[in-house]
Amino acid sequence: MGVIDKIYTPNLIEDERLKMLLIGAEKLMEKSYGNPYRISTFRISERPEGIHVKPPSQRISAEEVDYLYYGAEDVGMLAGESRITDLNFDAYGTTRHSGRKERKYIERNQLKKVLGESGKYNGAFLDTSGEVKIGKNGIWEKNAIVGESNLEDFSVEENKFEDLQPVENCPEFSLALDETITPKLNLRNDKFITGTYIWGPNNQLRGMRELVMMAIKMNRTLAMPPFFKHWASDESVEDERSVAIDAGAKIDLNLLREFIPIVEPEEMAENCDHRFDEFWAARRDFCHGDKRSRINYHKNTLGYNNMDIGESGDHRNMEEYHCYSNTAPIYPSWSQLPEKMGILLPNSVEGLEKLYKNEGKCALFLMPYRAFDFKDVMVDENMLDDRQEIRASIQEDENNVYPESLKPEDQKLMGEIVLHTQRPNYVRDISEKFINDILGGMNFVSIHWRYNVGDWTRHCRKKPSIQCDIVQRIITDVKFVAENTAKYVKTYNYEALGQIKHNSFMDGNFMAGLTNEHERPTVIYIAHPPDQRYFVDGIKKIIRERAPELTIYSGSDSFNWINQYLSNCDEFKEEIHDVHSMIDQQLCLQSKTFLWAVGSSWSTNILMERHLHGKIHGDAKNTDIFERAILSGS
Repeated sequence: MGVIDKIYTPNLIEDERLKMLLIGAEKLMEKSYGNPYRISTFRISERPEGIHVKPPSQRISAEEVDYLYYGAEDVGMLAGESRITDLNFDAYGTTRHSGRKERKYIERNQLKKVLGESGKYNGAFLDTSGEVKIGKNGIWEKNAIVGESNLEDFSVEENKFEDLQPVENCPEFSLALDETITPKLNLRNDKFITGTYIWGPNNQLRGMRELVMMAIKMNRTLAMPPFFKHWASDESVEDERSVAIDAGAKIDLNLLREFIPIVEPEEMAENCDHRFDEFWAARRDFCHGDKRSRINYHKNTLGYNNMDIGESGDHRNMEEYHCYSNTAPIYPSWSQLPEKMGILLPNSVEGLEKLYKNEGKCALFLMPYRAFDFKDVMVDENMLDDRQEIRASIQEDENNVYPESLKPEDQKLMGEIVLHTQRPNYVRDISEKFINDILGGMNFVSIHWRYNVGDWTRHCRKKPSIQCDIVQRIITDVKFVAENTAKYVKTYNYEALGQIKHNSFMDGNFMAGLTNEHERPTVIYIAHPPDQRYFVDGIKKIIRERAPELTIYSGSDSFNWINQYLSNCDEFKEEIHDVHSMIDQQLCLQSKTFLWAVGSSWSTNILMERHLHGKIHGDAKNTDIFERAILSGS
């Protein structure tokens, strides 16, 4: 079956502007990522007046052309108007257009053999009512049925690491700022900015980088706020959901200080007389639930005395819900913030200052997440203008100043920020020891496995897709996963798989040269959250039995190794989950090839770093391994 490279074009009548926008979108969707099937969707529930979409008059097979699918939930343009939606690149190589407000999305998916008699792609979501047994919050139970086997059959003996001696001199968990460092950038020392982040650690990391971007653009000295533990997966978080952890334990602050001026949060509080002059919001609901307790860190720990932030209205109705402050102005205006998503900010100082006054001495940036699209660092410079053509079409009214075209110098700035916000020295040092002592060097394949019923598959019930179908198959068949993972590592040849190297990182699958047999990795490392341990144990056991020439380790092995290595270090015992996750990320960063998890912010952060460090070598989303097996019937 050859690669499809055709696009079915709707017959658009009397709307040249919309036609031009669709042509622009098609240019970004003309590659098929090396897959034998593809579905390009322009989904329209209500056809705008003056636009006529003519579907195929007869069934069109996947061999001939992409299929134009009509869905009741998904719209590619605002009803009654002719504007395409926002372009947003997802980590897993799918180009998805995520709309604002009532706009939904246009999405390009990859299609397998699921065309029914009508020729339409119906999709599917996971049905857990049968033999699959899932515990609370989608966590695999040890007696869960996967395929024809029980997970208890796949239990593996834990590695003991008998030769590993505990470290005598414990590493410093959080280093103080080095005041002797002279930053590369000279920002104002009489204006300050700090912030607070949303959700889990990897979302917070993205928010932190956006805070750094804002400090540079608005010419303010940065006071780095704390991170917060992941209450959903960190067993050390009990009653209190927002447990602060010093920023120096999460990133190398002195490396960042080489780039921009940084002060301790306490120093900023004193310089600001413990008052904020302006609150800069990145979303409407910045004060709801757990987010408010994170904001109150500045009051309870640093002594800010004007943190009287409240909420009004029903949080379930974002058209009416408000966060308010009686003590300092909140920017931008409520009407300028999207209803259900974070704001997408311009990159220019002029554009930012139309939203945020930037007049007061001390500002608090509230809940940034995707306010600046840092994934743009992975886009080829010559594609930035093409992306702008799509972005410009989502402006919601004449007063909307965002988004702007990303200039090459801003793309470079984002890359500098990522490179200067690396994990702390102790994480890099411990990871290097594990790589050298256990993995035998950097010639290994790393896989991020993060597919659980509940958290990941939740969205599949609302929007079926080929990725949902693939994940449904792999999370219910550990033998299928193990066999095809081993086959891929032993035999993969990018050219034979039909993968090509694109000029743009985000164009899809890519390679950095063929692997010679004497260079082929024989070691696999699987990073995974704790709730995926039993399933990954099954993968390990089957690979060890059926492919003994391969060596495989997982996150449970590194977790045991870290606990043993740091057994004399009490400070690390309290933070072991955060430390382990960061070490997992560093291992994936240093690997020869990285197979990333679809739709994971954890994987996205690693992809950005690998791209900027020049480490891309056959990286791909790991579902590609199984999609090929499904399509071939193997």
